[in-house]
Amino acid sequence: MIHLGGLTCCVSGGVLYLLSMIPGSFFEMLNSVTRVHQIKDLEKLLQVEGKIIAVSGIVGSHTPIKCEHSDTLCVYLEEKAQQLFLKRNWLFSWVEDSKWMLPQTKEVPWYLDDGTGCVNVVGAENAIALALKAGGEVFEGSKPSSDCLKGLVMLGVRRTEHVLPIGTPVTVVGEAVKDGIRGFRIQKPEKGLFFVSPVPLDKIISPLGKWLRRFKYVYVGLTVVGVILISKPVIEYILERRRGRLLRKRVADAAAKRAKLVARGLETQHENSLDSTSRDRNVLDLCVICLEQKYEKCGHMCCCFTCSLHVKTCPLCRRLIELVLKIDRR
Repeated sequence: MIHLGGLTCCVSGGVLYLLSMIPGSFFEMLNSVTRVHQIKDLEKLLQVEGKIIAVSGIVGSHTPIKCEHSDTLCVYLEEKAQQLFLKRNWLFSWVEDSKWMLPQTKEVPWYLDDGTGCVNVVGAENAIALALKAGGEVFEGSKPSSDCLKGLVMLGVRRTEHVLPIGTPVTVVGEAVKDGIRGFRIQKPEKGLFFVSPVPLDKIISPLGKWLRRFKYVYVGLTVVGVILISKPVIEYILERRRGRLLRKRVADAAAKRAKLVARGLETQHENSLDSTSRDRNVLDLCVICLEQKYEKCGHMCCCFTCSLHVKTCPLCRRLIELVLKIDRR
Protein backbone atom coordinates (compact mmCIF):
# COMPACT_ATOMS: atom_id res chain seq x y z
CA MET A 1 0.00 0.00 0.00
CA ILE A 2 1.35 3.44 -0.95
CA HIS A 3 2.34 5.64 1.98
CA LEU A 4 -0.18 8.53 2.18
CA GLY A 5 2.31 11.01 3.63
CA GLY A 6 4.88 10.18 0.94
CA LEU A 7 2.28 10.59 -1.81
CA THR A 8 1.24 13.96 -0.34
CA CYS A 9 4.87 15.15 -0.26
CA CYS A 10 5.42 14.10 -3.89
CA VAL A 11 2.23 15.81 -5.07
CA SER A 12 3.10 18.97 -3.11
CA GLY A 13 6.58 18.99 -4.61
CA GLY A 14 5.11 18.64 -8.11
CA VAL A 15 2.63 21.46 -7.51
CA LEU A 16 5.37 23.76 -6.19
CA TYR A 17 7.49 22.91 -9.22
CA LEU A 18 4.66 23.83 -11.59
CA LEU A 19 4.02 27.06 -9.68
CA SER A 20 7.71 27.99 -9.92
CA MET A 21 7.76 27.60 -13.71
CA ILE A 22 6.08 30.97 -14.38
CA PRO A 23 8.39 33.12 -12.20
CA GLY A 24 11.27 30.90 -13.32
CA SER A 25 10.66 31.69 -16.98
CA PHE A 26 10.24 35.38 -16.07
CA PHE A 27 13.60 35.25 -14.23
CA GLU A 28 15.30 33.57 -17.20
CA MET A 29 13.99 36.21 -19.60
CA LEU A 30 15.10 39.06 -17.35
CA ASN A 31 18.49 37.49 -16.85
CA SER A 32 19.04 36.96 -20.58
CA VAL A 33 18.27 40.48 -21.83
CA THR A 34 21.05 42.75 -23.11
CA ARG A 35 21.75 45.51 -20.62
CA VAL A 36 22.40 48.95 -22.04
CA HIS A 37 24.24 51.18 -19.60
CA GLN A 38 24.07 54.29 -21.81
CA ILE A 39 21.40 55.09 -24.38
CA LYS A 40 23.99 56.40 -26.83
CA ASP A 41 25.27 52.81 -27.21
CA LEU A 42 22.01 51.77 -28.90
CA GLU A 43 23.27 53.00 -32.28
CA LYS A 44 26.15 50.50 -32.24
CA LEU A 45 23.99 47.75 -30.76
CA LEU A 46 21.14 48.02 -33.30
CA GLN A 47 23.02 48.23 -36.59
CA VAL A 48 21.53 44.97 -37.89
CA GLU A 49 18.28 44.04 -36.13
CA GLY A 50 16.17 44.67 -33.03
CA LYS A 51 17.16 43.13 -29.70
CA ILE A 52 15.56 42.70 -26.29
CA ILE A 53 17.33 45.20 -24.09
CA ALA A 54 17.11 46.72 -20.63
CA VAL A 55 17.72 50.44 -20.28
CA SER A 56 17.19 52.95 -17.46
CA GLY A 57 16.46 56.65 -17.61
CA ILE A 58 14.21 59.55 -16.62
CA VAL A 59 10.66 59.79 -18.00
CA GLY A 60 10.12 62.78 -20.28
CA SER A 61 7.64 64.03 -22.89
CA HIS A 62 7.18 67.01 -25.15
CA THR A 63 3.38 66.88 -24.74
CA PRO A 64 2.69 65.75 -21.15
CA ILE A 65 -0.74 65.16 -19.67
CA LYS A 66 -1.98 67.42 -16.90
CA CYS A 67 -4.13 65.60 -14.36
CA GLU A 68 -7.67 66.93 -13.90
CA HIS A 69 -7.70 66.46 -10.14
CA SER A 70 -4.10 67.54 -9.44
CA ASP A 71 -1.32 69.60 -10.96
CA THR A 72 0.79 66.53 -11.80
CA LEU A 73 2.30 66.26 -15.27
CA CYS A 74 2.48 62.69 -16.55
CA VAL A 75 2.91 60.61 -19.69
CA TYR A 76 0.44 57.88 -18.76
CA LEU A 77 -2.86 58.35 -16.95
CA GLU A 78 -5.24 55.70 -15.66
CA GLU A 79 -8.51 56.83 -14.11
CA LYS A 80 -10.54 54.37 -12.04
CA ALA A 81 -14.14 55.04 -11.02
CA GLN A 82 -15.86 53.35 -8.09
CA GLN A 83 -19.61 53.71 -7.79
CA LEU A 84 -20.86 53.76 -4.16
CA PHE A 85 -24.42 52.97 -3.15
CA LEU A 86 -26.61 51.67 -0.34
CA LYS A 87 -28.72 48.57 -0.66
CA ARG A 88 -30.90 46.49 1.58
CA ASN A 89 -29.67 43.11 2.72
CA TRP A 90 -31.76 40.06 3.57
CA LEU A 91 -32.56 41.62 6.98
CA PHE A 92 -33.90 44.74 5.20
CA SER A 93 -31.06 46.84 6.67
CA TRP A 94 -29.11 49.39 4.64
CA VAL A 95 -25.52 48.36 3.88
CA GLU A 96 -22.88 50.14 1.83
CA ASP A 97 -21.60 48.50 -1.34
CA SER A 98 -19.59 49.50 -4.37
CA LYS A 99 -18.97 48.59 -7.98
CA TRP A 100 -15.89 49.29 -10.09
CA MET A 101 -16.37 50.68 -13.57
CA LEU A 102 -14.04 50.12 -16.49
CA PRO A 103 -10.84 52.20 -16.12
CA GLN A 104 -9.98 54.83 -18.67
CA THR A 105 -6.38 55.21 -19.83
CA LYS A 106 -4.53 57.86 -21.73
CA GLU A 107 -0.93 57.84 -22.97
CA VAL A 108 1.13 60.42 -24.84
CA PRO A 109 4.43 59.87 -26.68
CA TRP A 110 7.23 59.77 -24.14
CA TYR A 111 10.87 58.86 -23.89
CA LEU A 112 13.68 57.91 -21.54
CA ASP A 113 16.61 60.28 -21.05
CA ASP A 114 19.79 59.27 -19.20
CA GLY A 115 21.88 62.32 -20.15
CA THR A 116 23.65 60.58 -23.02
CA GLY A 117 20.64 60.23 -25.30
CA CYS A 118 16.92 59.57 -25.59
CA VAL A 119 14.88 56.56 -26.60
CA ASN A 120 11.14 56.54 -27.22
CA VAL A 121 8.84 54.09 -25.39
CA VAL A 122 5.61 52.90 -27.03
CA GLY A 123 2.67 50.98 -25.51
CA ALA A 124 3.26 51.33 -21.78
CA GLU A 125 -0.27 50.08 -21.06
CA ASN A 126 0.83 46.61 -22.26
CA ALA A 127 3.88 46.52 -20.00
CA ILE A 128 4.30 44.16 -17.06
CA ALA A 129 4.80 45.57 -13.55
CA LEU A 130 3.86 49.09 -14.61
CA ALA A 131 4.00 50.80 -11.22
CA LEU A 132 1.86 53.93 -11.25
CA LYS A 133 1.75 56.56 -8.56
CA ALA A 134 -1.47 57.79 -7.02
CA GLY A 135 -2.53 61.14 -8.40
CA GLY A 136 -5.63 63.10 -7.52
CA GLU A 137 -8.84 61.71 -6.04
CA VAL A 138 -12.31 63.24 -6.09
CA PHE A 139 -15.78 62.18 -4.96
CA GLU A 140 -18.79 63.17 -7.02
CA GLY A 141 -21.97 62.88 -5.01
CA SER A 142 -25.24 61.78 -6.58
CA LYS A 143 -28.48 63.69 -6.43
CA PRO A 144 -31.29 62.25 -4.29
CA SER A 145 -33.54 59.92 -6.23
CA SER A 146 -36.60 57.75 -5.69
CA ASP A 147 -34.59 54.52 -6.05
CA CYS A 148 -34.70 54.09 -2.27
CA LEU A 149 -38.17 52.70 -2.75
CA LYS A 150 -36.56 49.91 -4.80
CA GLY A 151 -34.02 49.15 -2.08
CA LEU A 152 -31.11 51.07 -3.67
CA VAL A 153 -29.66 54.52 -2.86
CA MET A 154 -26.87 55.95 -5.03
CA LEU A 155 -24.23 57.77 -2.99
CA GLY A 156 -21.87 58.91 -5.71
CA VAL A 157 -18.74 58.07 -7.69
CA ARG A 158 -15.17 58.13 -6.39
CA ARG A 159 -12.62 58.84 -9.13
CA THR A 160 -8.95 58.06 -8.58
CA GLU A 161 -6.04 58.89 -10.89
CA HIS A 162 -2.90 56.74 -11.21
CA VAL A 163 -0.11 58.31 -13.22
CA LEU A 164 3.44 57.87 -14.49
CA PRO A 165 4.80 61.35 -13.72
CA ILE A 166 7.39 63.31 -15.63
CA GLY A 167 10.87 62.94 -14.10
CA THR A 168 10.32 59.42 -12.70
CA PRO A 169 13.37 57.11 -12.99
CA VAL A 170 12.27 53.82 -14.57
CA THR A 171 13.80 50.72 -16.12
CA VAL A 172 12.32 49.48 -19.39
CA VAL A 173 12.82 46.00 -20.85
CA GLY A 174 11.60 45.49 -24.40
CA GLU A 175 12.48 45.26 -28.05
CA ALA A 176 14.61 48.14 -29.26
CA VAL A 177 14.21 49.03 -32.94
CA LYS A 178 15.18 51.94 -35.13
CA ASP A 179 12.66 54.80 -35.27
CA GLY A 180 13.45 57.01 -38.21
CA ILE A 181 16.95 57.92 -39.34
CA ARG A 182 18.73 58.38 -36.01
CA GLY A 183 16.00 57.62 -33.52
CA PHE A 184 15.19 54.45 -31.55
CA ARG A 185 12.14 53.18 -29.76
CA ILE A 186 11.36 50.41 -27.26
CA GLN A 187 8.17 48.46 -27.84
CA LYS A 188 6.51 45.22 -26.87
CA PRO A 189 8.11 42.31 -28.75
CA GLU A 190 6.05 39.68 -30.53
CA LYS A 191 7.67 36.99 -28.35
CA GLY A 192 9.35 38.20 -25.25
CA LEU A 193 9.12 40.46 -22.26
CA PHE A 194 7.89 44.05 -22.06
CA PHE A 195 8.64 45.41 -18.64
CA VAL A 196 8.38 48.91 -17.11
CA SER A 197 9.31 49.37 -13.46
CA PRO A 198 10.72 52.09 -11.19
CA VAL A 199 12.93 49.42 -9.57
CA PRO A 200 16.38 48.80 -11.13
CA LEU A 201 16.80 45.49 -12.91
CA ASP A 202 19.48 44.18 -10.52
CA LYS A 203 17.22 44.72 -7.51
CA ILE A 204 14.52 42.67 -9.24
CA ILE A 205 16.70 39.78 -10.44
CA SER A 206 18.64 39.25 -7.19
CA PRO A 207 15.67 38.71 -4.81
CA LEU A 208 13.77 36.79 -7.48
CA GLY A 209 16.74 34.43 -7.90
CA LYS A 210 17.00 33.88 -4.13
CA TRP A 211 13.27 33.20 -3.90
CA LEU A 212 13.43 30.70 -6.77
CA ARG A 213 16.39 28.90 -5.17
CA ARG A 214 14.51 28.56 -1.88
CA PHE A 215 11.47 27.41 -3.79
CA LYS A 216 13.62 24.78 -5.52
CA TYR A 217 15.02 23.56 -2.21
CA VAL A 218 11.48 23.18 -0.86
CA TYR A 219 10.00 21.20 -3.74
CA VAL A 220 13.14 19.06 -4.15
CA GLY A 221 13.13 18.34 -0.41
CA LEU A 222 9.44 17.44 -0.44
CA THR A 223 9.93 15.18 -3.43
CA VAL A 224 12.92 13.40 -1.84
CA VAL A 225 11.02 12.90 1.44
CA GLY A 226 8.01 11.60 -0.46
CA VAL A 227 10.11 9.14 -2.46
CA ILE A 228 11.77 7.92 0.75
CA LEU A 229 8.42 7.42 2.47
CA ILE A 230 6.94 5.65 -0.54
CA SER A 231 9.99 3.43 -1.02
CA LYS A 232 10.28 2.66 2.71
CA PRO A 233 8.22 -0.60 2.46
CA VAL A 234 10.36 -1.72 -0.49
CA ILE A 235 13.55 -0.95 1.42
CA GLU A 236 12.23 -2.78 4.48
CA TYR A 237 11.31 -5.78 2.27
CA ILE A 238 14.82 -5.84 0.76
CA LEU A 239 16.44 -5.56 4.19
CA GLU A 240 14.14 -8.28 5.54
CA ARG A 241 15.12 -10.62 2.71
CA ARG A 242 18.78 -9.86 3.35
CA ARG A 243 18.36 -10.60 7.05
CA GLY A 244 16.56 -13.83 6.12
CA ARG A 245 19.40 -14.90 3.86
CA LEU A 246 21.96 -14.16 6.57
CA LEU A 247 19.84 -16.05 9.13
CA ARG A 248 19.50 -19.07 6.86
CA LYS A 249 23.24 -19.03 6.23
CA ARG A 250 23.93 -18.89 9.95
CA VAL A 251 21.49 -21.76 10.55
CA ALA A 252 23.12 -23.82 7.80
CA ASP A 253 26.59 -23.14 9.22
CA ALA A 254 25.40 -24.02 12.72
CA ALA A 255 23.77 -27.23 11.42
CA ALA A 256 26.96 -28.25 9.62
CA LYS A 257 28.99 -27.52 12.72
CA ARG A 258 26.54 -29.48 14.85
CA ALA A 259 26.66 -32.38 12.41
CA LYS A 260 30.42 -32.51 12.75
CA LEU A 261 30.14 -32.38 16.53
CA VAL A 262 27.48 -35.12 16.49
CA ALA A 263 29.68 -37.29 14.25
CA ARG A 264 32.58 -36.85 16.62
CA GLY A 265 30.29 -37.60 19.57
CA LEU A 266 29.02 -40.80 17.94
CA GLU A 267 32.55 -41.96 17.41
CA THR A 268 33.37 -41.24 21.02
CA GLN A 269 30.12 -42.89 22.13
CA HIS A 270 30.90 -45.97 20.02
CA GLU A 271 34.30 -46.27 21.62
CA ASN A 272 32.74 -45.84 25.04
CA SER A 273 30.03 -48.39 24.18
CA LEU A 274 32.69 -50.94 23.25
CA ASP A 275 34.37 -50.39 26.60
CA SER A 276 31.06 -50.63 28.43
CA THR A 277 30.12 -53.82 26.51
CA SER A 278 33.35 -55.49 27.54
CA ARG A 279 32.69 -54.37 31.08
CA ASP A 280 29.14 -55.67 30.94
CA ARG A 281 30.36 -58.97 29.56
CA ASN A 282 32.78 -59.22 32.44
CA VAL A 283 29.95 -58.44 34.84
CA LEU A 284 27.75 -61.13 33.31
CA ASP A 285 30.53 -63.64 33.74
CA LEU A 286 30.59 -63.11 37.52
CA CYS A 287 28.86 -65.28 40.03
CA VAL A 288 25.46 -63.95 40.93
CA ILE A 289 26.07 -64.81 44.63
CA CYS A 290 29.54 -63.54 45.51
CA LEU A 291 30.07 -61.34 42.48
CA GLU A 292 33.79 -61.97 42.83
CA GLN A 293 34.64 -65.07 40.80
CA LYS A 294 33.48 -66.12 37.35
CA TYR A 295 30.55 -68.44 37.35
CA GLU A 296 31.04 -72.15 36.53
CA LYS A 297 28.76 -72.81 33.66
CA CYS A 298 26.15 -75.39 34.48
CA GLY A 299 22.74 -75.82 33.16
CA HIS A 300 21.97 -72.27 34.24
CA MET A 301 25.50 -70.94 34.43
CA CYS A 302 24.85 -68.73 37.41
CA CYS A 303 27.50 -69.33 40.11
CA CYS A 304 31.03 -70.41 40.71
CA PHE A 305 32.14 -73.88 41.82
CA THR A 306 32.90 -72.80 45.37
CA CYS A 307 29.47 -71.31 45.90
CA SER A 308 27.80 -74.21 44.21
CA LEU A 309 29.04 -76.45 47.06
CA HIS A 310 27.07 -74.41 49.60
CA VAL A 311 23.72 -74.15 47.79
CA LYS A 312 21.14 -76.84 47.34
CA THR A 313 18.83 -75.09 44.92
CA CYS A 314 19.64 -73.19 41.77
CA PRO A 315 19.73 -69.44 42.46
CA LEU A 316 17.79 -68.81 39.25
CA CYS A 317 15.09 -71.44 39.01
CA ARG A 318 15.07 -72.63 42.67
CA ARG A 319 15.15 -76.26 41.67
CA LEU A 320 17.17 -78.87 43.51
CA ILE A 321 20.69 -79.26 42.20
CA GLU A 322 21.24 -82.78 40.95
CA LEU A 323 24.52 -82.31 39.20
CA VAL A 324 27.20 -79.64 39.27
CA LEU A 325 29.43 -79.33 36.29
CA LYS A 326 32.67 -77.49 36.48
CA ILE A 327 33.41 -75.81 33.23
CA ASP A 328 36.86 -74.53 32.56
CA ARG A 329 36.73 -71.37 30.47
CA ARG A 330 39.98 -70.37 29.04
